[in-house]
Amino acid sequence: AEVVGPQLLKNGRGDGKLEQALQNYQQITSEIRQAMAKIPANKRVSSMNAAPRYTRYESMQAVQACIAAAELDPQLWFSCVNLSYDYNEALGCLSLKEIEATVDILLSTIILYFSDAGPPRRDTVHQESACQCAAA
Repeated sequence: AEVVGPQLLKNGRGDGKLEQALQNYQQITSEIRQAMAKIPANKRVSSMNAAPRYTRYESMQAVQACIAAAELDPQLWFSCVNLSYDYNEALGCLSLKEIEATVDILLSTIILYFSDAGPPRRDTVHQESACQCAAA
């Protein structure tokens, strides 16, 4: 939404639908940034399933649909991965085992993408760190 969409419009490969989708995306992004500026860094603007964050996800999908319908210059091709860490904010701590599993997924993806050697071998055993969380 920040790079490919505007580039398509600049190159004359986008249409009014893309232009409107980008305007909506930029508007909700601006609203989220303004809201974030008013709250502490450890607070969220909203949950991911509520406005304004969910509204931004919807607007990103509209931009993506317009981009997918356009003929894209190979220089603008990209891939992305969105991994969501499975956590419970109420516990007040994170599981290192879960973080290491996420890192393993990312490293395996990178290794498999750039070589045909197969997935990496893990010769070490991960141990979950002691997390001193107060019982809820």
